[in-house]
Amino acid sequence: MNIIKIYNKYYLPENLQMHMLRVTACSNLIIDNWNGPNIDKEAIIRVCLLHDMGNIVKIPEDFSNDENFIKIRRRYFEKYGTNDHEINLEIGKAEGLSDKEIKILDGKRSRKNVL
Repeated sequence: MNIIKIYNKYYLPENLQMHMLRVTACSNLIIDNWNGPNIDKEAIIRVCLLHDMGNIVKIPEDFSNDENFIKIRRRYFEKYGTNDHEINLEIGKAEGLSDKEIKILDGKRSRKNVL
């Protein structure tokens, strides 16, 4: 997974990219210091890197005067709709997240069965 290529492919604003990278870094620190039951570090990291791909539809149009941003945001609405969570899942699937990772991304999981 080349995350920068994926972020560029979906024309994500830099602030959204940085948010997902920061969440991933924090998650990595937590995982590295985890003393509980075994967890799937790679799956969690992969999900964190893509967890808010659909948030571009939550950014208000007046966030930027950049015509390119406005066009991209409108394309998201046309292609995916307005539900950021469903967009996250659709993009996660398209970018190769496993079924296990999609369940983590979806938030509908049992700790003992997924992590």
